Amino acid sequence: DLRHIWHPCSQMKDYEDMDALLIKKANGSYIEMHSGKKIIDAISSWWCKLLGHNHPYIKSKVIEQINKFEHVIFAGTTNEKIVELSERLAARSRNLQKVFYVGDGSCAVEVALKMSLHSRKIKKQHKKNKFIALKNGYHGETVGALSVSDLGIYKNPYDNLLFDVHLISDIPYINSKKDLLWDDCSSYWYKIQEKLEKIKNEVTAIIFEPIVQGAEGMKIYSKDFLVKLRKWASENEIHLIADEIMTGICRTGKFFACEYADIEPDFMCLSKGLTSGWIPFSAAMIKDEIYDIFYNDYSPENSFLHSHTYCGNPIAVSAALATLDVIENDNILAKVDILRK
Repeated sequence: DLRHIWHPCSQMKDYEDMDALLIKKANGSYIEMHSGKKIIDAISSWWCKLLGHNHPYIKSKVIEQINKFEHVIFAGTTNEKIVELSERLAARSRNLQKVFYVGDGSCAVEVALKMSLHSRKIKKQHKKNKFIALKNGYHGETVGALSVSDLGIYKNPYDNLLFDVHLISDIPYINSKKDLLWDDCSSYWYKIQEKLEKIKNEVTAIIFEPIVQGAEGMKIYSKDFLVKLRKWASENEIHLIADEIMTGICRTGKFFACEYADIEPDFMCLSKGLTSGWIPFSAAMIKDEIYDIFYNDYSPENSFLHSHTYCGNPIAVSAALATLDVIENDNILAKVDILRK
């Protein structure tokens, strides 16, 4: 292992004293090591194994798709499975009716950032070229996603590569839903709004992890903050980008965490649980109004020419459809609601 592999999120010298776990197989909540010892996958393999390892139904659907075709270029082609997935995701939203597929969470964030900024250029709103993010937020480690993140351990070595963003610092964190701030964060909002008003004319979008900031340590904040942020952004023609990569697909007890505040963003980024961790896959869901800005006769200026080789991968799509089947047929959200009580 150490002769050739550079592991992620690691100081490789540490492996001299702490061997990497040698995995033989995984099933349900358990990972079995080569020695035969079983351990609980308590981190859900970086929060993606929504339905556990080796789920038999998802496996069957993945194998079924492999026996048909494993990958075909998605530019200029389509297929029944990806149409079905798009319809089922769109049905989960009132206004997010377009879906752009990519390969991982960071890339979904990049798509949302680029689309927001590109739409301003098409509309000749050239001054709207800055982003707002939340202090302690995390959105991935590609250049754009890292720029709008605020965890220095990942970000500081690359300062010269990244662009500047405005940060909302006075976040109304709570300890439980019984906290009065959960329903009313007015005491925080006045100060936040005062700062936002000074920069509103230069901002294209605000990006946030709804309700829970995962990488910061599962910090939870007021749902009323999102209600107020949605209202203010709409009044000032600023896009909201909800990073539901960790929180989405039932992770918090709702299908989307934004549902706690009963808001809809202009962009929503999904990954991790989208395929229940079977295959790398992600999606950006987008409002029709933004899609319509790009819809025109072709020119490089008005066409969103973002593409990845494996975007729309049919094996991943099959895993995503199977995940939705299990969530719906097994009444996962209803069971979670019973357990939490």
